[in-house]
Amino acid sequence: MTFVIRGLLVAALLVIVHAGSTSAGPGPSIQSPGTPSLRFDLRNGFLIVVDGQIGPLEHLKFILDTGSSRTIVSSKVASRLSAPRQKGTIFNFDRQVATLSLQIPPLRLGPIVASDLRTMVGDLGQYSEFARDVDAIIGLDVLTRADTLRIDYDSKVVQFQPNGSTQLLQPSVRGAITVQALVQGQPVHLLLDTGLQGIVLYERVLRKRHVTMPEGVPASIGRLTGKRVVLSGFRIGAAESNARVFLINSQTDAVLPGVDGYLGPRALNAKWIELNFQAMTMHWQ
Repeated sequence: MTFVIRGLLVAALLVIVHAGSTSAGPGPSIQSPGTPSLRFDLRNGFLIVVDGQIGPLEHLKFILDTGSSRTIVSSKVASRLSAPRQKGTIFNFDRQVATLSLQIPPLRLGPIVASDLRTMVGDLGQYSEFARDVDAIIGLDVLTRADTLRIDYDSKVVQFQPNGSTQLLQPSVRGAITVQALVQGQPVHLLLDTGLQGIVLYERVLRKRHVTMPEGVPASIGRLTGKRVVLSGFRIGAAESNARVFLINSQTDAVLPGVDGYLGPRALNAKWIELNFQAMTMHWQ
C-alpha cells in the first residue's frame, strides 16, 4: 500500500492484511554475534535510510517502509534499467492511483537478495519531500524475506534474520503487522508503518465506535486533508495517555479491510522495535 501522509511516504497496494500481536518489553532478540546488520541514517527522527544495490547499481539509498506492501523504485533508477514497464495501480489511503511497474535485476539489502522482483515506479519526490534524493522505498515484498527485523533507534542499526528465500514465493506479500490499540475502550487496529511519523486514524471509524473527539485543527499533509486532534484514553500496551493524531475524513469505503489507521513506531518513543514476520508479532522497549 502506499501511503503518503506526514511529510510521509507512500505505500503500495496491500493485498493481504493479517492481524498481528504486540508486546512491550525485551521479547525475543536477534542480537547474536554475526547477525547481519546495516547502519542506517535516521531522517527527520523517523525515516530509516540504508545502503543497497539493484543489479549493477551500487550504493543506492533505500527507505525501509513496513507501510508499503510493494517496493517502489525512483523513475531515475528505473531509467537506468533496461526493462519494459507495465501499467498498474496502488492504494493510497482512500483511493486507487495509476502507476507503472517493472521487473528489476536482483535487489540486495544487507543479507537479503530479492530476485524476480516486480516493483512499482514513481517520482519519489512527489510522494514526500523527505524522499527526493532516495532511490527506492523498500516494502514488505522484500522485508518479509527476513524472518525477523530489528530496528535499534539508539544505535541506528537494523538487523536481519534472513529466511533463506531469494525468490518471490507468492504474488502477494505475507501480510502486514497490525497493532491493536484502545481508544476510550474501543479497539482499533493500526497498521505498523515505519515510513510514518505519527498516528493516523480514519475519522469515520471512530465515529462508528462512538469515540468522543474534540473539534481539532484543520490540517493537510501532502494531498491529504483532515485535522489534528488530541484523543483522550489512547492505549497501546499497558500505558494510557492522550495521543496527538491526524484524522482522515474519508468519504469512501476504499479502505483496507481490518485497518482502522496507521502507526508510526516512533510514536511509541521506543528505543528499539523487533518485527517477527513469521509469528506476525512486534516487540518494543
